[in-house]
Amino acid sequence: MQSFLAPRAWRQARTAVQKSTVVGVTGTSGTALLTESLAYIISQQKSVRRLTADKPARLAWHVAAGAAASLSTYIKLLTGKGRPDAAEVTIAVYPLGRPGDVDTAAKNLPPRIAAIAGLDSIRLDLFPDREAIVHEAASLIAVLPPETGIAVLPADDELKESLVRPLRGAVVWYGYAAGADVQLLRLVRRPRGGLAAEIAVAGARHELHLPHIIGRHQVHQLLAAVAAANAVGADVSQAAQDLQSWLPPSGYLQRLPGRHGAVVIDDTAETTPENTLQALETLADIAATDTHTRRRIAILGSIPHLGRQLSRFHQEIGQAAASAADIIITIGDEARLANEAAARSGQPCDVHHFPLPAQAAGYLAPLLKPGDTVLVKTQPQPGKDMINQLTAEAPYEVPTANSTKDTKP
Repeated sequence: MQSFLAPRAWRQARTAVQKSTVVGVTGTSGTALLTESLAYIISQQKSVRRLTADKPARLAWHVAAGAAASLSTYIKLLTGKGRPDAAEVTIAVYPLGRPGDVDTAAKNLPPRIAAIAGLDSIRLDLFPDREAIVHEAASLIAVLPPETGIAVLPADDELKESLVRPLRGAVVWYGYAAGADVQLLRLVRRPRGGLAAEIAVAGARHELHLPHIIGRHQVHQLLAAVAAANAVGADVSQAAQDLQSWLPPSGYLQRLPGRHGAVVIDDTAETTPENTLQALETLADIAATDTHTRRRIAILGSIPHLGRQLSRFHQEIGQAAASAADIIITIGDEARLANEAAARSGQPCDVHHFPLPAQAAGYLAPLLKPGDTVLVKTQPQPGKDMINQLTAEAPYEVPTANSTKDTKP
């Protein structure tokens, strides 16, 4: 039904955002971090609606109705009774899961501002290489209006020229590179957890205190959020202050108290080769700066849909894990390649492999003790099941969700 009625949904979506500044976000990694942090800091100053979908047709319905697609949504829209109230800013995630997804959504709903998140290697069974993924993301840049369009782009991406090539509007670069419009100047790990950063925006310096962020690579998406917020007219000083209280979505390097006094890091929200390597760097970094950490434990699952690059990526992950962790536990057929690479590395680490997630969690849970830091880096569903087993006895309370003012989901 969604695809059949998509043309009508796109028309109504364009009508729904006529009085709103549309910020389009796309990428294959970190899009939720960028979208949620951007919505949070904008919502403290303007009314905002954030919408996401895994397919272009669903995005059309979400934007048109301001809510998830459902039978009642279809009926309301078809009868003209489902149009949402206008927000000053609409943040829409343009899905990048298959070739043509971004192009379809972008042509039907051109944003005024386009923000590109991480462009990691995914679905290499469909995309021939990472260059093709970047080309798909550039479809969002190509539809920006020439007079008022703004592209928020990663200055550190080696393929950034492919992103900027179709641009007809202005560009705002973010990242670590010298000359970036939103530049990271300094980043340190705080003794009590989290990170502290200094950034420069158009020459002005701002401090970022991020007690709930533990991955250095995650700050990259917060830079993009600040850049996009600045592009819609939000005050940067206020945005920097508001980020201090922002909580990342569940499963993005989330620290949880584990069994027997251990610490569990849940990084199961999304898994790519690149962010798996970054998560391992975070594990090693935390252990190096936290005097309470004794054993570093990495639980690594298989990463599917990597095509001909599957073996290479898993071997790279195994080698990195051997340097970052004292104990490595791999799960699944593909992850056995990482297990074997870690075993061959010559590093002093214990390596274990299990076919099923429940077996891995059942083995590790009773062995945990104070000082252990456990990184769980798997696909979402098996990862959540293992998190429950590894934190079963912990007196854990879910953090209060971010309060987003004037935001309609």
